[in-house]
Amino acid sequence: MKNTFSLSILTWFFIVAFSSCLKKDFDQAPNNTTDPNLPVNISIANLKKLYNEDASFREPIRVNDDYTIYGIVTANDASGNFYQQIIIQDSTAAIAIKIDKTSLDEEFPIGRKIYVKCQGLYLGDYGKFISLGFTPDANKYLTSLPSVLISDYIVKATFPNTVTPMVVNIEDIKDAATNKSLVGMLIKIERAQFVSGEVGKTYALVPDSSSGENRKLESCDQQKIDLRTSSFSNFSLTPLPTGSGEITAIYSRFNEGAQLIIRDLSDVNFTQDRCTFGTQNDELISIDSLRKMYTGTPIILGKLKIRGTVISDRDEKFGKNITSRNLVLQDNNRGMVIRFLTNTENTWTMNDSIEILLNGHVLSEFGKLLQVGDGLLASNIQKLGVGNVTPRLTQINTLIDSFENWESTLVTINNAFFVS
Repeated sequence: MKNTFSLSILTWFFIVAFSSCLKKDFDQAPNNTTDPNLPVNISIANLKKLYNEDASFREPIRVNDDYTIYGIVTANDASGNFYQQIIIQDSTAAIAIKIDKTSLDEEFPIGRKIYVKCQGLYLGDYGKFISLGFTPDANKYLTSLPSVLISDYIVKATFPNTVTPMVVNIEDIKDAATNKSLVGMLIKIERAQFVSGEVGKTYALVPDSSSGENRKLESCDQQKIDLRTSSFSNFSLTPLPTGSGEITAIYSRFNEGAQLIIRDLSDVNFTQDRCTFGTQNDELISIDSLRKMYTGTPIILGKLKIRGTVISDRDEKFGKNITSRNLVLQDNNRGMVIRFLTNTENTWTMNDSIEILLNGHVLSEFGKLLQVGDGLLASNIQKLGVGNVTPRLTQINTLIDSFENWESTLVTINNAFFVS
């Protein structure tokens, strides 16, 4: 396994909607040097092997043997991004423990060592993420350990302890099925960023809109993975950082999809500039220079890129007057139609400031309208932020006399009217 590995997060099941009892201040757990040293006779990894998360019908199974595991708490409910559960990890694996109680961070702060007496508890899963819990309900779903029984099964030990996250890269962990041994473990990605299409969004939405949201993370070599955030977390409406950097998280899965879940915003340290888009050999040119390259015959473009502000509306909400496969981009006083392979590849909206890689795409005319693309993909574009284009004031006869200078740009015509 490589030294750099990708970060992960728990499935949306572990961030189920939770709207009450989030505290703004949390009590600091006292240091505790007492360890009861209970005999541990099974590792977390071997305990999880008792349960087949890949079976077609996965009913919770009871742990009948007198097994005891230990682990260090790596995640709890302090920020609201995990609900009624803690995650513990030993040297072999990690597992979630479902507990029917809130404010678990007070008893089980990150860094607390605990022992778990597993006999009588049940192993189950949601989306192939394995948890320890209590007796199954009528629908065969794993329930949470009642709060009155916590001390019967969980024994607190020393605090604080440190779990060093495993350094991974996104390419190695983006396939959940081949990395199921990592599910639940604390990992770190040393260089990542949110994809350009996510810039300007928040980590999640308000609870009335959804229980949680996926945001796409990428490495500098454009390997991607989902970051899952609960709408009930205390940072759900925080804007995503625009830069790149280090992220620490819990590696998770929802069925075959790999996910990452952060504990709180301190897990995200995106203080570096964004990764270079394209290659060092891509030359940034103006839209004016791009237009001048066309001499009447379609040409395949080399390693070029352009920047500009979107002046069209992909949602067609103002009358469906432009196909959603097209985007109109303006840079200073020159504009260009950008043509996508499909309308689903066009995800940018009016006033988005974007950069477009042109290598291998065609500069041509369609009905005398100059355009670039026809096979452009969303991955060829990076969002830079938000821009603004002020329409230029002109007259109809001016447009007719020098149309090339005004094509695909935003204009205003005063005192115009429709002829009957």
